[in-house]
Amino acid sequence: MRRFLSLTLIIAIFTVAAPLIALPDSDGPLIDLEETTVKEEKTTEKEKEEEKEKTVNVFSPTDDSVTAVSEKEYIIGCVAGEMPVTYDEEALKAQALACYTFLKWKQNNSESAEIESSQNSQVYMSKEEMQKKWGKDFDKYYKKLSEAVEEVYGKIITYKNEPIMAVFHALSTGKTEDAGNVWGKEIPYLKSVSSEGDKLSPAFSSTLVLSDEELKNLLSEKYDIDFSGDAEKWIKETDRTDVGTVTKITVCNKDLTGEQIRTALSLKSSAFTVKHTDSSFIFTVSGYGHFVGMSQYGADALAKQGFKYDEILEHYYTGVEIE
Repeated sequence: MRRFLSLTLIIAIFTVAAPLIALPDSDGPLIDLEETTVKEEKTTEKEKEEEKEKTVNVFSPTDDSVTAVSEKEYIIGCVAGEMPVTYDEEALKAQALACYTFLKWKQNNSESAEIESSQNSQVYMSKEEMQKKWGKDFDKYYKKLSEAVEEVYGKIITYKNEPIMAVFHALSTGKTEDAGNVWGKEIPYLKSVSSEGDKLSPAFSSTLVLSDEELKNLLSEKYDIDFSGDAEKWIKETDRTDVGTVTKITVCNKDLTGEQIRTALSLKSSAFTVKHTDSSFIFTVSGYGHFVGMSQYGADALAKQGFKYDEILEHYYTGVEIE
């Protein structure tokens, strides 16, 4: 794993080595260059035909429809749906490779012939949706995405020769989370790593204020909780990881996870603190998402420091290879 530089560095120095061209020995085998060129052209044409045949059936839960698109078009649509197009090109390449790898992991681990377009999987955006979102900037942004996808298309992130579950999130607390702390299952390539650039995001912190009655109503919709006694004592113990993710929070007589609170209250993450004042609960939230895998904002921060897409991916996914 390459050692990463912190955001406090002002200058990053990179040495680019010019590739050496290996010359054949004078006694080496003779090669018919014309015949080789013809074979390469035929192979390229065959690969192009095979590529055309690769399609993804995208299921949209909003209108219960299924649309077949090429793999490449699907990846472009996923990057558009998952990452701001204004991010650095190297971050977009990293996202494209993560989306493609997640697709392959999903296909290997699901019996369904369809892949859902949702936050539980990957959000796919059609060309029509991109045009509506970007307006007059559509051509510029679509070209930028297409070029990023083209550069990495066909590559895949693997661990022990298998596609990884290349999950990602918008913004961490400055460190990504260990999958075991979030999902209760250890995954060797989804370990906690630094992502200091996230702390510079203007969206790093968010706040939600709920009255006593609002909190009671929202949690009562999902959980059987005895909201009795003084509201100041409703929330008692809170356990959290070093990253800040709440693993257990006691609400009156009920132990809940941070993710359960996040879902019920529509918080941006499970890394929150809560205090009670003036008949209201104030939730202060850090980051955005589940914190596992690649931080998208962190990837953009690293790209702006000069890191390439493969370096970004190898930082966020521990011990992987890009093939």
